[in-house]
Amino acid sequence: MASAWLEFLAKFRKSHPKLKGKEVMKAAAVEYKKKKKPAKEEKPKKGKKMAPKAKEAKGKKSKDEAEE
Repeated sequence: MASAWLEFLAKFRKSHPKLKGKEVMKAAAVEYKKKKKPAKEEKPKKGKKMAPKAKEAKGKKSKDEAEE
């Protein structure tokens, strides 16, 4: 079974017989992209949220602690 792009390209070639080689592929690509569904909005990745105190405990020592 051919991919969706190849099937679209074959139909596009039949409907545009005057276009040759690269021309038909470039024109078909523009039309194919128009017909594709719009991309969903990307949501920010959810990560673990740490309490401020937990961040300090997990991270490096503060400047004051390092001097001691």
